Amino acid sequence: MMQPLKQESSDGAEIKQEKLNPISFVGKVKEAKGSMFTIHHKKTMMRVQLDSTTEFLDGDKTLDIAPDEAVQSGVTVQIVGLLNKRLNVIKAVRLYIFHKEFNLNYSGTN
Repeated sequence: MMQPLKQESSDGAEIKQEKLNPISFVGKVKEAKGSMFTIHHKKTMMRVQLDSTTEFLDGDKTLDIAPDEAVQSGVTVQIVGLLNKRLNVIKAVRLYIFHKEFNLNYSGTN
C-alpha cells in the first residue's frame, strides 16, 4: 500500500499529505530542462521529475549518467514512478530509454 508523502515546513510543522499513485507511462520526450521534462503519447502530456534515486535503464543494463543528461527531445522513454495527480507530475523511480524505435500503438495481436 502506498504511503502518502509528508511535507514539512521549515519550522517542522506538517503542511499536507500528497497521495502518490503508481504509474507506468510510455511516450516521447517533448521538452527537456535539466531534471524535469515533458513526455507525450497521443493527446496525453505528463511532466516528469528525475532525482538522484531514479534508476536509468537501457534494456536490462543500468546506465550510470546524471539526471540532467538522461533524456533528450524526441527520445522514446518509459517512466515507472509515482503520480501526483494534483500537480500532474510523475516522480520517476525508473526511466527506461529506448534506442530502437517501436510502435506505440501496438495492440497485442499478430
